[in-house]
Amino acid sequence: MFHCIGNSLEKALSHILTKHNITTLITAGGVMANTYLQDRLVHWGHHHDLDVLCVSSKYSADNASGNAYGAKVVEGE
Repeated sequence: MFHCIGNSLEKALSHILTKHNITTLITAGGVMANTYLQDRLVHWGHHHDLDVLCVSSKYSADNASGNAYGAKVVEGE
């Protein structure tokens, strides 16, 4: 699930970077509490001359991913 979210974020950011001269991105909230996504975007940013700053996970609580995981478990997937 987070791999797909990472792909979507990278695709959206790639599009934005073609239209705007952005050098720094600050991420916070929602799914950005996930350290996999934080690490992935920081790494991606290094390869695209974009400084990605991630707010501490304790300030980016995300119950949506927990709800999605819970629904998946309930559905037996």
